[in-house]
Amino acid sequence: MAALNLPQPIGFVLGGGGSLGAMQVGMLQALTEAGIRPDLVVGTSVGSLNAAVLALGGESGDRLNRIWSRMTRHEAFPGGVLSQVRTLRHSKTNLFPNTGLAAIVDEHIGEGVRFEDLALPLGVVATDVD
Repeated sequence: MAALNLPQPIGFVLGGGGSLGAMQVGMLQALTEAGIRPDLVVGTSVGSLNAAVLALGGESGDRLNRIWSRMTRHEAFPGGVLSQVRTLRHSKTNLFPNTGLAAIVDEHIGEGVRFEDLALPLGVVATDVD
């Protein structure tokens, strides 16, 4: 494959969309195999999880594969229908509590990791819907 002459710096921007986060892993693996590595990463929603793992540096591809190959719906979004109704009634903005996703972030990124501690600059897009 011919080397690509890309402008610098290279930024990876990863969008949201639930299970699309798993598909991003394949795209990121293909980019890595092509020798394309980011200088900075940005993510929103599930893309933020993947971007944060990339920003950690090291074996981020292997780490992302482990996260997505083992993740279950129940792990990410604990509780059944009644729990969803209670959460929606209480919050008025969401069906699922953030406890499952928070546990995934703590396990795979690390509790207390700060942006300035990361190997790559990381941008996370968020909004408060309250």
